Amino acid sequence: MNSSQQGSSLIMALLFIVAIGVLTMAALNTTTIQERIVGNSRDRNLAFQAAEAALRDAERDIDANVNVATVFSSTCANGLCTYSTTGVPQFATIDWTNAAVTRTYGAFTGATALANVTQQPRYIIEKLPPPPAVVGESVALGIKPQANRSAYRITALGYGARSETRVMLQSTYVRQQ
Repeated sequence: MNSSQQGSSLIMALLFIVAIGVLTMAALNTTTIQERIVGNSRDRNLAFQAAEAALRDAERDIDANVNVATVFSSTCANGLCTYSTTGVPQFATIDWTNAAVTRTYGAFTGATALANVTQQPRYIIEKLPPPPAVVGESVALGIKPQANRSAYRITALGYGARSETRVMLQSTYVRQQ
């Protein structure tokens, strides 16, 4: 009987080692996937913050550089666009890699360049039709429309730490002329 049972403990030990190996590989795979998820989430958040910073930069740009003599065009020259009446918004048709039709973060306001992004965010400013001056209707967070107000749609594209990560945001900015 002793000769027929030799090696059975070795087989049990090998099966136990294989089971531990399989469990270890599964845990390692789960950890790797979770690290990728966290990294992608962080990168998207970075791109979101860059796009948000570009919206604020565009508002400063409007306040400092846009006046009644500013030329807006249907070709979005220099990132200044007229309102599209075709039903297709300007931000959907322009080439965001073309510096001639977009504005770069900080270029017109002197804002410090953002760190940890593959490229600085870009934005366009689209002049909207005048807000209606009807009593009781509101525009821009409850501000009632008044004479001499101009509305602008700002579209910003922010980039993350990887060039594939991009976030696009929009806001409407209304100001007194």
